[in-house]
Amino acid sequence: MKINKVKIHAFRLFDDETVDFSAKKDSSKPANFIAIYAPNGFGKTSFFDSMEFCMTGKIHRLDDKLSENASEDKTHSGKKSFIHNKNLPGDKVFVKMEFDDRKPIDRTCNPNEEYQILQGAGENAFFTDAILSQDFFSEFISNKDAKSRFEIFTKRFKETEGLLDYRLWLKEKYRSCGLQIHSLDKKINEKTALLNQENGDIDWKVKLSDILSSLKSVGISVDFKGSFSEKYLKELMIQAEIWQEQASKRHEKLVTLIIAYQKLESGTEELTSIYQLPLLVERKNTMQEDVKELLHRIADIKKYTELSEQLIRLQELEVESKEKSDRLKFLIANYAQFCEIAKELTSKKLYVEKQNAQIEEVLKNKDITAKQLSHLQDELSNLARKQIAVIEKLEHLHERYKEMSKLRISLDEESKKLAIAQSKKEDLDKEVLSLRSKLSKLHSLYEILCERKVNLTDSLFVKEMKGIVDILNEIENIDKEIIDVDNAIAEKKSYLGDIETLVANSRAILSKIEGGVCPLCGYDYHSQEVLLKSISTNTIVEKSLQLDIQKRELLDSSKVELNSKKEKLFTDLIAAVDEQLQKTEALLKDSNFNLDKTTKSISGLTIGVEKIQSHLKESYTELTDIPEDKIRQVLEANKEMYANSILEKQGCLNSLEEELSKKEFQLTEIKNNIEIAYKEMSTIKSGNFYIGYISKLGNARLTDETFSQWKELVKEEDTKQVKIKAEIQINNQELAILKEKDVLVERKDVLQKQYDERIAQMHKIEEVRTQILDYLETECRLSDIHSQSSAQEVVSIFEQGLKQQKTLKAEQEKRQMALGNYISVLQLIETFLGNKRIEAELNDLKKQKDKSKQFEKTIKEEIDGIQYYLEKFVNSYFELDLINRLYNAIDPHPDYKEIQFKCDFKLKNPRLKILLSSREDGKESIVPNLYFSTAQMNILSFCIFLAKALFATDNEGKSMDCIFIDDPIQALDDINILSIIDLLRNVAFSMDKQIVLTTHDRNFFELLQKKVPDTLFNSRFITLPERGKIAYV
Repeated sequence: MKINKVKIHAFRLFDDETVDFSAKKDSSKPANFIAIYAPNGFGKTSFFDSMEFCMTGKIHRLDDKLSENASEDKTHSGKKSFIHNKNLPGDKVFVKMEFDDRKPIDRTCNPNEEYQILQGAGENAFFTDAILSQDFFSEFISNKDAKSRFEIFTKRFKETEGLLDYRLWLKEKYRSCGLQIHSLDKKINEKTALLNQENGDIDWKVKLSDILSSLKSVGISVDFKGSFSEKYLKELMIQAEIWQEQASKRHEKLVTLIIAYQKLESGTEELTSIYQLPLLVERKNTMQEDVKELLHRIADIKKYTELSEQLIRLQELEVESKEKSDRLKFLIANYAQFCEIAKELTSKKLYVEKQNAQIEEVLKNKDITAKQLSHLQDELSNLARKQIAVIEKLEHLHERYKEMSKLRISLDEESKKLAIAQSKKEDLDKEVLSLRSKLSKLHSLYEILCERKVNLTDSLFVKEMKGIVDILNEIENIDKEIIDVDNAIAEKKSYLGDIETLVANSRAILSKIEGGVCPLCGYDYHSQEVLLKSISTNTIVEKSLQLDIQKRELLDSSKVELNSKKEKLFTDLIAAVDEQLQKTEALLKDSNFNLDKTTKSISGLTIGVEKIQSHLKESYTELTDIPEDKIRQVLEANKEMYANSILEKQGCLNSLEEELSKKEFQLTEIKNNIEIAYKEMSTIKSGNFYIGYISKLGNARLTDETFSQWKELVKEEDTKQVKIKAEIQINNQELAILKEKDVLVERKDVLQKQYDERIAQMHKIEEVRTQILDYLETECRLSDIHSQSSAQEVVSIFEQGLKQQKTLKAEQEKRQMALGNYISVLQLIETFLGNKRIEAELNDLKKQKDKSKQFEKTIKEEIDGIQYYLEKFVNSYFELDLINRLYNAIDPHPDYKEIQFKCDFKLKNPRLKILLSSREDGKESIVPNLYFSTAQMNILSFCIFLAKALFATDNEGKSMDCIFIDDPIQALDDINILSIIDLLRNVAFSMDKQIVLTTHDRNFFELLQKKVPDTLFNSRFITLPERGKIAYV
């Protein structure tokens, strides 16, 4: 199966393109090798997608989370389609593929059915075996996790999709089954052992008496009846477990607190030991003295630097003052000579100005004459045109009267048509406005519903939304009830602890009160023991708590049911709104079309009416309501008048032309005189003396006052130079003093660094101190330490706190031990009472064990079957001999040349291992991910999937003979690229396959043209010069 041609319409970037795969050398045959070049984003991958869509009805690379991604795209972009060309929204997607040995295949798709097709089961799945996806095989090979590689492999194929999850589920069931059998064995052994124990009345009663005494010693009093029933024993067990849980929580808190103390005592990476605090404080005090000394030395360096910079500035001022003084002395010395030259230049300048003024006067007179001449010529031209116009009007007067009558009739007809069209447009405007309003409300409603909200302000779907509102109100009411129940449960759980405290406190109170009268309700229980028993055995709170828990479960169940119902109502309503949207959009489209058509008709009619009116106004205004013979008389009189005026104006024109010629001669003579004066001035200004004096003069004005100012400035500059020299001398003296102090400017950065380090260390010490104090307050719960406390005071308070917590912990452990012994005795009694039931329970347990073993065996057989199938599928999928031949044809590694695939099912999640071994001994194998470069890994993955593609067959078992490779040379070096080209050329022509290859690399594309030229081979080279546009090389 080779492809002859691909036709694409309205797919992604492509408008309407036909891609010809015939060979350039022989167009009657499909090419064996096709290379397509385009920059990234120009449509290479989209072209492969179009062929896959045509053959299979799917785009495999988009399958992962297609529904979620499509929904997200629709929300943000507002588009219903993502494979349709946005420039052709109304066209259907159409892709057709023609082959050399089978009928053509084509596929058409509307935007509305796009997702349905892409999410369907698809067809011709064999086609994907021939597509070498860079993303898939790079992820498959380069993935350093063999577990993930197996998952990627199995998810790609329908034959293995879901098998890993099923195997994992079976493994979990197998493990659970084993645990269950182990648990049953344990229970059987335990119950058997219990049957063998001798449980006499005296033994457990003596133990119980001792335990009750130990409980009393730790403040726990138990009211013992003397004999046991199962109900009474259960009550005692529940009470004991509550006490034990409370004691355990208190112990955990004490342990956590002591661990916090111990962390601060020994110190950790993040926390400094508290015993380091005094040393750190002492070190900080020492650093403060070093900081003061460093500040003094840095200040001397700063002063030295400032004096050095000041000395440079003074020296520059001295040079500047000297240059200024020399310039002024030159100007004073040559002042008289320059003044004479300046007077001569001024004289010549005045002469030129007078001549220019004369030119302006002549030009002014010339312009007046020229304007008069031009005006006269315009008048003559105007008279001539008017004369001709009058003559033409006389000739065509009768015809114009006829044309005016016809235009008036046509204007009446067009005006009637325009009025009818305008009336129709008004009706359509109202219809479009109504539909747009409805469409806007539907869009808003659709978005609100997608966000799972409702809107009852509009009149659309009110009944359906009221149904949703009712459900939401019910859910809200249930949420409120859940909050109330949760609060009640939390409150009653806290009551259980309060009851224990009440019992303990009651004993203390009753020890001081005689009799059995309750101090709270006043009821007389006749004895203290009966009163205490009534308090401790009261189960009202526990029963109420159990009822609240049951109510909470019922509320959760109701909420789940209502949420499911709400979601269905939302889904159904969204579908109904979407359907209404489509219908309204179709109606709006039709109305807009009719409106556009009517608007264009009105525009055309309006233009026609305005054109006729304009024509009447422009061409026939003077004829309106005037008889033809009267107009003819007026035109004859005007004709004679224009002829007389033309003769008079012609005489004036000749006189003005003679005067203009005289003024031209006068202008030429004056310009020659000005040119001579400019040459003389230029000769003076180009002299060396003039240029030199001007350069030193600058912008100063040459006056006697300026001359006097120069003399004063010379004196000032001389005085200034004396002062500068004195300041330089003082500056040098101060610098010498600092040099004697051994001030080194180059050490400023070192000293500054030392200063910054000391400051940073001091800050660090303060941070550590603050951290310790915060830790003591928050973690160790010591509130009597403040920021002003000395280090020794802090350490002392810490040690006292640690000692106190250890004492409390020891007391709590003693209480826990007594409770543990008490529970053990109760369990012993429970065992004694339960011996009668043990034999029946043992029989039940043994039956359960037999069933579990049988189930375990069945699961094991199923797991072995799945693993055998997966291993067999992997071995059949990878053509190992061909892979190794292809891999060694490229030769990317000098030693490791043999590829192996191994399935490992030893762990919970199976692994698919890819190994490379040396051909010399075949013993040493390596994992390529750890040793190979990116280029070598890409070659390995390329060979594996190329081998698979070479054996790809269609549903009838026929060889596909075509391979599609998307951008294969990422991260490859030049040698490997040449080897791959040679390999692909060999595959295409020696094995008679059709290879379709894309690349974004211009150099690689040009190399392919040289290695597989279309003049010698059955090849074809294609480019995409623009996005979605095909061109042939």
